[in-house]
Amino acid sequence: MTEVIFSHPDFFIINKSAGITMHDAQHGIVRQVCEALGETDLHLVHRLDDGTSGCLILARNPQAAARFEVLFRTRQVQKYYLALVEKKPKKKQGT
Repeated sequence: MTEVIFSHPDFFIINKSAGITMHDAQHGIVRQVCEALGETDLHLVHRLDDGTSGCLILARNPQAAARFEVLFRTRQVQKYYLALVEKKPKKKQGT
């Protein structure tokens, strides 16, 4: 079960585990959360790579999804990343 960090009438914030795909119709995160929480129609607001874990927003209605889309598009959402590695990379990588 995916952990719900915050629940609001218009959206959920969940803790997505690494290794869970975003878009697979049968095994993707949206379907998993819908089944686990008894929701019928959640909207993916943004994405995290399959190998990335972290907070993910799922809107509970099209209006909330549209509002979040504007916030992300206009860069009003602050994102923070933390990478854990076993040893120092050989060369500078990533963005």
